[in-house]
Amino acid sequence: SLERLVLPGSLEHLSPEALSGLDDVDIEAEAGGNAIREKDGKFFDVCCSKGETVAGLTYCDLRPSTPTTTDFTSARMDQASYEARFGDLPVLDLLTRESPVFAEAAESVDKCVVYCHRDPECFAFAYSTFTTFQGRCFMYGAAPAPDAPAPSVFDTTTDYVGGLPPRARAAAGDRVMAEPDEVVLEEANGYAGSFDVFLGGEPLRGAVWVTPTVDDASLDVTFDPPGPLVFYNASERQRVAVSVQGVMTGATPTVSFDVIACDVAFGLVPAIVRLIVRAPPRKSSSSNNKAKRLRKQLVIAAIVVACVLGVVGMAWLFFAGRKFARRKAKLEADRAVQVVQQVATASDRVKEFQAHLHVVRGDAFLALPALKSHEELRDCIETYDTLQSVHHAAMSKNILFVFISHQWLGWHEPDPDGVHIASMKQAVRSVAADADVEASTIRVWVDVASIPQMNRSEQRLAINSLPTFASTCDYFVVVAPDCTHADTGKPCDARTYRSRAWCRAEIMSCWARNGTSDMYVSTNAGLRPLAANDAVLKEALDVFHGELTCCRLGHPGAQPCDREALMLPMLGLYAQLYAKRNGGNGESNYADIVDIKDTLYPKTCRYCYKPDQGPEVTEDITLFGDLVQAMELAVDLGSAADNDPLKTRAVPDFEPGTNAQPHAHHLRVIGPHGSGHATKAGSFASSSFGSIVSRSLSKSARSLSDDKSQGTAAARRLALGVTIADQVADSSSSTSRRLSRRGSSGASRGASFASQATDARPADKRLNRANTWRASAPHITTDDV
Repeated sequence: SLERLVLPGSLEHLSPEALSGLDDVDIEAEAGGNAIREKDGKFFDVCCSKGETVAGLTYCDLRPSTPTTTDFTSARMDQASYEARFGDLPVLDLLTRESPVFAEAAESVDKCVVYCHRDPECFAFAYSTFTTFQGRCFMYGAAPAPDAPAPSVFDTTTDYVGGLPPRARAAAGDRVMAEPDEVVLEEANGYAGSFDVFLGGEPLRGAVWVTPTVDDASLDVTFDPPGPLVFYNASERQRVAVSVQGVMTGATPTVSFDVIACDVAFGLVPAIVRLIVRAPPRKSSSSNNKAKRLRKQLVIAAIVVACVLGVVGMAWLFFAGRKFARRKAKLEADRAVQVVQQVATASDRVKEFQAHLHVVRGDAFLALPALKSHEELRDCIETYDTLQSVHHAAMSKNILFVFISHQWLGWHEPDPDGVHIASMKQAVRSVAADADVEASTIRVWVDVASIPQMNRSEQRLAINSLPTFASTCDYFVVVAPDCTHADTGKPCDARTYRSRAWCRAEIMSCWARNGTSDMYVSTNAGLRPLAANDAVLKEALDVFHGELTCCRLGHPGAQPCDREALMLPMLGLYAQLYAKRNGGNGESNYADIVDIKDTLYPKTCRYCYKPDQGPEVTEDITLFGDLVQAMELAVDLGSAADNDPLKTRAVPDFEPGTNAQPHAHHLRVIGPHGSGHATKAGSFASSSFGSIVSRSLSKSARSLSDDKSQGTAAARRLALGVTIADQVADSSSSTSRRLSRRGSSGASRGASFASQATDARPADKRLNRANTWRASAPHITTDDV
């Protein structure tokens, strides 16, 4: 016959009928299911009450108790009982069905107590059921006195229902309690003691789980049992033994209790037990004398060792300090070189195309049955190499350039269902009608047709040139009809268009240079001007908080984020806005962004990498750094007079921006220059760099003036870079070699200026190690932008 039955721990539910008739069988069941032995006492759910017992196992009863809304107690009473219990209480609020707010509380008793529970000052409530005043919820700022007369209940038609919310019940004693409230732990009792834990009232439903914890992590305190202690009623009382090990000094930690209760009242007022841990008694006099002699000997030995180590340490500090200063000077120079290069590159990014401008003839575009790739439309494409060639075509041949901006409707195809091509054709016809020209004189730029799709190198260059392309065209047209994304099935419209970072960048680029005069939204009725307060334009200003596909994909291969690729073009456009802030079209545009430029050009951004295996990695990476301030200084220097105090003011140690390189550290592949982020190069930078720079300003400025005869801006930047490398040659030879490699293609153009700077180098080597930022930075003027 069956004598013993072991139920597995993975058993989540056991029906009482399954063990019917097995009263004589020894049944073992692990705690945590829906059936427990009395000694285990803990169901899988804290809201389980004890139900029926079958074969020695007690089953969970999940039937909700009354009330179930906020665990309140209530009673029906007549007018006299109501006056006796609640008449003298301060009225916090009276809610009726005509109240302007919270009128819902007057609909029922349950809703009345919910609103009382939500108000932390409410400690009692009463609901009028009397016919004349039915639907009144009284909320009181105090609870009835414990000795108030008991309510006289006649029948279900009595006048009032009154009671206490959970906080009032907890204040009245329905909470976890512990006795005694102080436990002394000392050597005499072996640093061990105990206290009892119990409930001050009956839970309205379920159980109360209590786990003791101590607030001093430095003490080795243990509890037996460690918890959780399980209580189902107020008659249960459990003793907890507490002990502490390794006591050296006295302490008074506090024991608190983590409470999980189905009845919320028992978790509102915490119980505490104060432990008084007394230090061990002092040893005898002889032991003390011996300890004093030992301490004295140790002190003498420590002094001797400290003197020897002090001499060695001073020598080490001297040499380490000198090495640190040299390294710091080299890192400051590296940072300054990088900032100068990024400022100059940003200015150039918006002065000229970084790739060829490919456009489709307007008549050929109108004949397209669907959007086709660049490679398929080569016979219909015209190519322009420079901004000058675009301006020449516009002036001499009356060519009209139209930039069409839209959102792709598929992951791999821009317009799978041909929705956008129809809107784009309508836009081209509207442009022709608005300008009163033939379609054959229109040249259309649209991403899939104008950007190479097969050659990734050319594609990247063209993508980096998008801001320049957008700001060059005569018409900028937004195409965003209501449609559906082919892969996600989600709506695509003007709102989703505005959320895309690249779409925002295109609008921002055209607006920064031309304002809204040439910007339009294509509609069924034709072209609608993009007003200055249009939502599309307002959202387009915040380019770097738009959505990007690369972020959605988790940057496969730890490739740089598209925000990093957009940083330099957007910085170049900012330079144009800042340079024209005091006149021209740029004045009002700059005024629109001056108060929010810290948001529009953030110093850092969030980078999320999702590897093929392993957890997702998120970090904050450098984006603009201090390049906005550096660009403003470059523009201000370009317009400053020779005697302007700006040219003698201390220069800040600017933090470079991102270099838009792969984040190799996520691939466990660290190159010779670390993770590739400029922020790591400047960990030793300080404000002293600017003061050292200013000392060599006058001589470097004279060398810079000789450069005006050397040719193009690119030649000037190259020569200035060589000058910087020469100045920091003593402490940063690696910087010089890197600059030489970068400038090898144009060395002949900068050789003359580099020679002059070398000959004029001061004899003081400290000035040679200082990087003269003002002399090397490009002085950007309004003519440059």
